[in-house]
Amino acid sequence: DYGISDTLNVNLIRKDLPIESFASIYYDFNKSNILTKYKENIEKVISAMNSSPEMKIEVNSYTDCRGSKEYNLSLSEIRAKTIINFIRKQIKNPERVYGKGYGETNIIYEETFNTGIGSTISESTPIQSKIKNQTRDYIVVSGLYKSEKNANSKKEQLEKLGYTPFIEKINGKFKVIVKDFDKFKNAKQTIEVLKNSEIIAWIINCNCCILEEEYHQLNRRTDFKIIK
Repeated sequence: DYGISDTLNVNLIRKDLPIESFASIYYDFNKSNILTKYKENIEKVISAMNSSPEMKIEVNSYTDCRGSKEYNLSLSEIRAKTIINFIRKQIKNPERVYGKGYGETNIIYEETFNTGIGSTISESTPIQSKIKNQTRDYIVVSGLYKSEKNANSKKEQLEKLGYTPFIEKINGKFKVIVKDFDKFKNAKQTIEVLKNSEIIAWIINCNCCILEEEYHQLNRRTDFKIIK
């Protein structure tokens, strides 16, 4: 016969999994106010920070690529400060949340992007570029060569005129970029100056110009980065 064992009591302790990320929030064009539909995202950040007194959050705000780089940098700073001030009023040790605006320096243009509201739109892919600011409104080009040697010769010619050109390799060819501009009139002036030096150049459309509105919307955002 099988014996009957004593009752064994087991106490289970629930341990919450650590939070790895927070959903971003988004803005209307040229605005910095917090939209009602994204306040829940911010409330989750506040709740987590109140539950974890040592948690630190870095706030990073961005704009789309329309408008001047200087204006967009200023707008992104306002967006960051608005969020930071909102959170600081509702947590202890408010210095735990900080951050700044980055303007149009991290433009997303295709693949999936988590909207934080139960859907995805295609992944985030920053536009790659060799210049500091990743978006270019009007680009002055002064040569497209099969030979890298010829491209370097044109680059040296432009450097002697005081420019800081660089070379991009595209589909096996070498494109000589003179400079990029926020405004068309400035790019056109450069074309005229180069023409006076007997250098042929032309203007091409920017990465920003080919973006559809849905991607502009995705770029107007604030991200939350967990530091600790």
